[in-house]
Amino acid sequence: MTLLPIADVVEYVEGTRRRAPTAGARAQWPAPRGADRPAPLLPARMLDRRRTIRDFTTQPVAEDRVRALLATAFATHRRARPASADEQEYAVIVVRRSPGEPPQGVYATPAGTRPLTDDAWLPLLADHYTDAAVLFLVCGTARRARADYPRHLVGAGALTHALWLAALSAGLGGWVFGRSCHRATVAAGRQPAGTRHLLTLAVGHPKETLT
Repeated sequence: MTLLPIADVVEYVEGTRRRAPTAGARAQWPAPRGADRPAPLLPARMLDRRRTIRDFTTQPVAEDRVRALLATAFATHRRARPASADEQEYAVIVVRRSPGEPPQGVYATPAGTRPLTDDAWLPLLADHYTDAAVLFLVCGTARRARADYPRHLVGAGALTHALWLAALSAGLGGWVFGRSCHRATVAAGRQPAGTRHLLTLAVGHPKETLT
């Protein structure tokens, strides 16, 4: 079943391909440096790795590495968006999990991160998603007109895909979930009001060897 009109997807991709980078765009996230910089891969090698990973090890992903993935994904997504786009149109609830410790969550936007106003629901995510070290819950605001929702969802998918490619480039694996989580939407709606959860990317160290 097609979830989005294919014409909307084609138009969005074509517009992204033709669009020049925004002049004077601010890089609000610091560029990854040194050990934080994901190891670069040739495009063909990265595409070869682009498959769903469903089994992860219990090894956690360091906070600075997660920040590097976010910086890369937000920068990639920003280059693909028109100059008039709202910088706060998309956000990501980031949940890091380590064995024997409670999950830790932050609310991330292109401007940076801040603590969640409510994190009591984070352990419930284990019932919705795989046991990966990091969950990226991609959210969107409700300020967009309902008629433009398909394009809004495509944009959220583009940000999720950018996060996935950044994870692959860093030697990690990922699993994309298209179903939203109501509890996440309730929490996201306080971050500001009107924000809703759209897509989820689980990221971690794969049990299998990526070749």
